[in-house]
Amino acid sequence: MKKLFAVIKNRWAEYLLEILVIIIGISLTLLFNNWREQMIENKEETKLLQSIRENLVSDTIMLERRLVGIDRFIDGNQKLLSPSIDTFPSDTLALYIDFVATYTKFHANLIGYKELEQSKSSKIIKNRELLQKIILHYEQKYDLMNEWNDVDKSFVLNDIIPFLSKNFEYSDSPFLFNDATTTLKLLKDDNYFKNMIKSGSIYKQIIKMLYVQLKNDTRELIAAIDEELE
Repeated sequence: MKKLFAVIKNRWAEYLLEILVIIIGISLTLLFNNWREQMIENKEETKLLQSIRENLVSDTIMLERRLVGIDRFIDGNQKLLSPSIDTFPSDTLALYIDFVATYTKFHANLIGYKELEQSKSSKIIKNRELLQKIILHYEQKYDLMNEWNDVDKSFVLNDIIPFLSKNFEYSDSPFLFNDATTTLKLLKDDNYFKNMIKSGSIYKQIIKMLYVQLKNDTRELIAAIDEELE
């Protein structure tokens, strides 16, 4: 024991240096591993945000197209209820009735958001405010839009199409319901038919409002992601 203490006493500086080297080596290894993990996480975060951004850009393009279509549907619905409806050509009437019997649908591109849901990526996005905006956008704003699309779909499938199928004469034209005589008669005498057209028009106007708001919100979220990626 005395010999051990004597050795330590004589070589304490050497042993201390070795201990310090070991500590420094371990610390540097830990720092390097942390740096490497941080770099990996940064790359994963960038990749995820870029994926979500691409999806959002795709959604804005699709929303623009849907808005063009829904404007046509709304215009057709409203013109069917105009006082001058009996002056419209039969093909125009058939086209507008087809608009009445058509519902709108929007399928968001969810690839990036699914990655966010199914992995630890939510922990990688360090900007918690941006993360909350992304979650709110997909979980609430898209859900509200989908709810109204489902209302419109249910109305068309359960009310409009059964009514038209029952009351309109069969036609082999390319239009779904091409029966100008019945169309004009119902528009003149059947309040139930006119109320359905009015209801469908209102549903589509609400959906249009939601599409416009969603398009603007999507562009704002894209800008926020761009700012984070810079």
